[in-house]
Amino acid sequence: IRQEEVERQMIKFLGNIKIPQEIHLFIIKILERMLKEKGKDKVRTSNDKKTEIEILNSKKGKLLDLRISGEIDSETYKVKNLELDNQIEKITKDLEDNTDNQLDVLEKVKQTLNVASEAQDRFINGSNDEKRRIITSVCYNLYKNGGTIIFEALKPFESIEELQKELNENPILLSPIKSVGSKE
Repeated sequence: IRQEEVERQMIKFLGNIKIPQEIHLFIIKILERMLKEKGKDKVRTSNDKKTEIEILNSKKGKLLDLRISGEIDSETYKVKNLELDNQIEKITKDLEDNTDNQLDVLEKVKQTLNVASEAQDRFINGSNDEKRRIITSVCYNLYKNGGTIIFEALKPFESIEELQKELNENPILLSPIKSVGSKE
């Protein structure tokens, strides 16, 4: 297959994953709003976890007092102290793991939407190296089927392509949501 044919088919494929700018911005705004709301819940959850850690540290202090006063033996102290340390470690790890997770998700969505929005134009106007990078960014497998190149898209782009095809086959009209109490 000639390079021109591969490029023609790739341009068509990239057109299937292209996201209009207004949809791109709409998706980002919705995600940011959702993450902001989730962030409020996360602050509450984070404060609850910090309080849990304080309570567990307090229990560790009381456990040490019991050991010092001789009310519990050394072995019981070691076992109970280890249990409390493990609980504290688990809660601390949960706090650390969740801190940047939402921002990472938002950034990955933005990058995916940017690639989907710009890939076709960048492919058309890009050098051979840039074209190669775009192909490897959105596809993981290319193969020939008769006279056609089959592009197997990476997962986020595969989903975008499927949605675009579905919308092309069964167009729907999106209308603004009417506000509560509207007479329309």
